[in-house]
Amino acid sequence: METMQTIIEKCKKAKLEKGYSYEYIADQSGIPKTVERFFSDNGGSCRYDTVYPIAKFLVDFDESVVKVPQEKDMFLPPNEMIELYKDIIAKKEIENGILKEEHKNRVAEIRSDFKIHVDEIRQEYEHRLQVKQKTNVRLYIITIILSSVIGIPLIVDALVRGIGWFL
Repeated sequence: METMQTIIEKCKKAKLEKGYSYEYIADQSGIPKTVERFFSDNGGSCRYDTVYPIAKFLVDFDESVVKVPQEKDMFLPPNEMIELYKDIIAKKEIENGILKEEHKNRVAEIRSDFKIHVDEIRQEYEHRLQVKQKTNVRLYIITIILSSVIGIPLIVDALVRGIGWFL
């Protein structure tokens, strides 16, 4: 990856080799006001969006071979850099706050959904338990009735001789 300084050096070399004037470079690159300053102070105060069109014209510069500077990499005075960083931090804090709020809302939504689901399962379990208990009571009653219908005559037949219902 090429650095900004390497690109500027290539541009200077190409200008000398091709013999282009500042005016010609300005016309061809579309950067009319800063070309002379670009060459006179080593491009130190020029931004990437100024350097790129000049480099593209002079050295057929391919943007993919350079690390594209971020806002923080632009050449700015320290006080402007500090303000830029403060702005970036403030934006990130706002984004972070929004993300925290979205996360908090999503967690609350999931908890609510979970509670509803657990309540539905609990109600279904209680309903099935009631149905099972009713079924068990019915079976006990049927068992008692059947035992009575069959058991009492057996006991009577066994105790009283001569009836002969079963024996």
